[in-house]
This record gives sequence, structure tokens and C-alpha cells, in this order.
Amino acid sequence: MSLCVSHLVKGVALCSMLIWTLSVHAESVVVTVSSLDQPPKLDGQLGDWLIEPQIIRLHKAHPGVSVALSELTMWAGHFDDSIYFAFRWADAHPDRQHKPYIWSDEKERYTVGPQREDRLAIQFQIEGEYDVNWLSGNSFKADMWHWKSSRSAPIGLAHDKMTIVGREKVIRSFKAEGVDGEPVYIRRISDSGDKLYSHKRYVLKESKQMPKYLLNANASGSIADVKAAQRWRDGAWTVELTRKLNTHHDDDVLFQFADDIPGGIAVFNRSGDSNHVISNNLLFRLER
Repeated sequence: MSLCVSHLVKGVALCSMLIWTLSVHAESVVVTVSSLDQPPKLDGQLGDWLIEPQIIRLHKAHPGVSVALSELTMWAGHFDDSIYFAFRWADAHPDRQHKPYIWSDEKERYTVGPQREDRLAIQFQIEGEYDVNWLSGNSFKADMWHWKSSRSAPIGLAHDKMTIVGREKVIRSFKAEGVDGEPVYIRRISDSGDKLYSHKRYVLKESKQMPKYLLNANASGSIADVKAAQRWRDGAWTVELTRKLNTHHDDDVLFQFADDIPGGIAVFNRSGDSNHVISNNLLFRLER
């Protein structure tokens, strides 16, 4: 889903940006969003999911990926005015730290540690012609729900964001090279509202290790639309997400019965943005 494309972009390092990059030629996989008899409790457990799950095949975003995960199990349903998803995937160890500061006696300052959080991202087309391969040349706007085990999970949210991909340059966009050799411009922005977290800096030593990110437990606005719960147990993550079908926010996808919604999924295992696995193109279809 993402690729560190600093080698594709002149003068701009994109290693910190999420980008779907691998071209996928298979037909889109239909994901049925079932009608639920009752809403599942958001607790990171699956006992109240009374529908059949679907296996989503995953593959490397590019040949250099080291994440060894070939599939995840997904439950998808809707009840009343809300949509629900549950995901379960194998992960031998839960990684809940992200770039903590480590004190260096030699440098007499904090440096960023090697730890990286586990993450899952799911994306839905808002407008245009979505493609899992952001460099395909297609222009689109997409809603992304980015669950982060360190930077969003502790406050019960997934980071609600938007991706804008196109041929025309827009403000604060990154220029990449499409598969046809022509420029592609990519912009990644958080939804409106409060920031989910801020960066903390330390001048003096307080402890050997200190957090880089301070979470905002009271975040509100469109950025906080997607509620999350999670549990790691017996070598696997279980993550549940829910959101209103219609948030009435311009930066969110509208789920409705008349339309199949293109999208995709990515999973990160203690890895940076370039190192993850992705699904094929998906079509989310609400069942009456």
C-alpha cells in the first residue's frame, strides 16, 4: 500500500507518507457488508459477531517488503445508522511503541528509537476512480481509517484521514512518478477537528526513554469519527472499527445501499511506511 518513494521524487523524501503503490491486475474482490441483527460490542473480541467472516488475501506492496502476512480475516456489517468492521491477523508480538526518544549519554540528548507500532489501514473511495495503486494514473479522493497501536488505539480511535491523488498539482502535495512515467501528485491530510496527538520535545534528561507523541484523549471533530477497540492475544491482533454510515462531513465517505464502494486494506508489522502488505482492490457492498 505504501512505498518509500524518495527515489521517485526529486528533492522530497516521502518515507513518512502512506502510498498504495503496487499495481494489482486481478479483478476487485467484493466484500459483503451484512445486515446485523444486533450491533457488536466494541471490545476487541469476536464472540458477538454472528455473521460469517471473509478471508482477504494480502501481498507485498513491493518486492522489498519483509512483513510475512498472506491474509487477514474480516467481518463487515451494518446496524441502524452505523457500519462495523472487525479484523484479525497473525502477529507474533504486539508492538505498541512508535519512535520513542532514547537518551544518549554520548550525545547528551534524546534520539529517536527504532521501535515502530503495528498498524492497519482501510481506505474507501469518495470520488474519482480509486485504485490500490496510487501511481496508476487514476485521479481520486479517498477516505482512510488508519488504526495505530501507539498513536490512536489508546484513545479508542482510528486516525480518520483523506487521500487526494491526481495529475494536477495541489497545495502541499508530493510529486511522484506514475507507472506511465508522468507526474502524479499525492496529498495526505487529516480530517477536520482536533489533532489526535502532538510531538513532544525534551531538552533535559527526564528518563532513559520518553514518549515522542502525546495523545489527545478529548479529540473531537471529523478526525475522531472512527471508534476503535483492539486486543492482542495468542499471536494475533483483533481490531474492531465503527463509524456512522453518514457523518455529514465532506471529508468522509458516505455508505449507502445503492453503490459499491472501491477500497483497499494494508497491514504493518512493527514496520515503517514502505514495509507492509496490501489487499487487491476491494468493492464494499452493503446488504439490505
